[in-house]
Amino acid sequence: MHGLRIGMPQFMKPKAYNMKDQREMKARQELRNQAIIYYTGLLLDKEIDAMPEDPLQAYLDMCTDTAIEHDEETLSREIG
Repeated sequence: MHGLRIGMPQFMKPKAYNMKDQREMKARQELRNQAIIYYTGLLLDKEIDAMPEDPLQAYLDMCTDTAIEHDEETLSREIG
């Protein structure tokens, strides 16, 4: 059988993560930790009743909304 390779099937081979993947995974974990700390603080201050189902996504949504509001405010000041 010409060209037939015998060895471990592709799905069984361990996935090799390159440095970029490792940095992305670490950054995502750090963001997740920040989100949990933020919402835990709100829980302790009784500003919210329960932790969001997905704290990371809720935190990212809040950060995005804040950035958009800041950009709109800056633009309105620059326009006059």
